[in-house]
Amino acid sequence: MRSTVTALTLATSFPACAEAEGRSLFAEAGFASALNDRGEQLSAETLELLAGLEQSTAFGTVYATIYRIQPLDGAASPFSEETDYSVGLVVEDSAYSLDLSANWLTYPGSSDDSSLELVAALDLHVWAKPHIMMFHDAHTDDAGVEVSAGPDWEFAKWKTHIRARLGSVRLGDGSPGRTYAGFEFGAERALSRSSDLGVFVAYDASSRKTLSAETRAGEITHLRQQGVAAGVSVATRH
Repeated sequence: MRSTVTALTLATSFPACAEAEGRSLFAEAGFASALNDRGEQLSAETLELLAGLEQSTAFGTVYATIYRIQPLDGAASPFSEETDYSVGLVVEDSAYSLDLSANWLTYPGSSDDSSLELVAALDLHVWAKPHIMMFHDAHTDDAGVEVSAGPDWEFAKWKTHIRARLGSVRLGDGSPGRTYAGFEFGAERALSRSSDLGVFVAYDASSRKTLSAETRAGEITHLRQQGVAAGVSVATRH
């Protein structure tokens, strides 16, 4: 999906998809100081909500999710609300996990058109856990690829990670695309047998001015090539 839910959600919710037995429900709520994705700022202070259902099958784990991006700067926000509806399949092997999904992206209250985004993500089960993601928007013809990797380790009751990422986006309308890079530090710990707490801080840099938006009267007045974001999230699954 457009935001791939966020790295924090991937760290807490989707591994459960691949490992689940039978049917289960999962949900997550998070706050972020800024929502940066694929080298672009999608929102300033943001509430993110995710709910989903997963089911084990003979072919892998199928899932369906609803994901909501809610900017918190009120009616004057220059950023659009977003609600995404996704279906996907996770195929798990001892050497890799493959996630294929179709995501219907909608922007309630905005003049932006809805679109269908197709995503393929491959995780390799080796040191640093390389993650390769490719996407294509069937309506806008936007496309891109991102590669990320990094170590994780246990610290007291926390599972922590550092990940570096590098990506490129081609825009279907013919305007200049962008390359981007970044890194993230995150940590999570169990709150109970079925819920987790996660925190993260991330830095991103883009080849174009697409980050760290300054706004006035509901309009973006200035953008930079670097951006920092931090957030907290609570996830649960049953």
